[in-house]
Amino acid sequence: YARTEAFWHSSQSTVLLGYNSTSVVTLDLKTAPHVLIAGTTGSGKSVMMHSMICSLLAKNTPCTAQLVFIDPKMIEYTVYNSVPEMQLYRHCITETNEAIAALEDLCDLMDERYRTMKAKNLKTPDGPAVYVFVDELADLIYTDKDCEKYLVRLAQKARSADIHLILATQQPTTKTIPSILKANMPTRISLRVAQGSDSRVILDHGGAEMLKGKGDAIIKYGSSVDEVRFQGAYINNEDLNTFIASHKTDSSKADKAAAWLESRNRKWKKHTCAIGVITLCFWWIVFGIILICG
Repeated sequence: YARTEAFWHSSQSTVLLGYNSTSVVTLDLKTAPHVLIAGTTGSGKSVMMHSMICSLLAKNTPCTAQLVFIDPKMIEYTVYNSVPEMQLYRHCITETNEAIAALEDLCDLMDERYRTMKAKNLKTPDGPAVYVFVDELADLIYTDKDCEKYLVRLAQKARSADIHLILATQQPTTKTIPSILKANMPTRISLRVAQGSDSRVILDHGGAEMLKGKGDAIIKYGSSVDEVRFQGAYINNEDLNTFIASHKTDSSKADKAAAWLESRNRKWKKHTCAIGVITLCFWWIVFGIILICG
């Protein structure tokens, strides 16, 4: 506990990545603000993603964080289906057409938050932070280019709307990670990759191909030249399932999820009602002008 005390006293957006010889290694996703993760099979990439997700679930409520999972492989994130922090989408998205629709919805949410911030003169948006976890980015990019379009838009603009991308891939090549997307993903984590060219794509230099695997990783923090090598935290399937089962049955979180969803629906109804009144007034004015001119 002594080694992880700093993590538990950090912000709600801070996740536990692992440790090195001197300290626990953490990452604040709000300052990241987007993360690109690469690693071959057996490198520990999936375990690291689970560690990040569990960190968010342990420190947040549905009022402070909402999670979206896109998993073309259909195996990594389905375990999180129906956790209280999944109110935007109640299940893990596994189909490409659903993924495109979800990314488009997130772009709409981003635009809506910016309009609200402008109208209310706010610097930060109302509502919870949104964390979007995408496993196997290459599958999405290869299958449909619309995914790339929406991901680039979110990477460019979503930070101030408190929407954050965490993208993972086994194939960090120039074809699967377009340069404009890479330029807007300043924080990058590389586990062991297949070859030096993959390392240069993710870290801008070679070396990641010589990592030992099983969680051995290098993180590059944003625009900083500093890199940190660390051992990723380990969570086995049994512990993961136990934690999620306990989290799902936490009545206080379930109540907060219901309250947040009800508040969201109430705001939407108000917004819809206001639009209806404005539309009605507009047509009354038009009708009056027609009568006067006639």
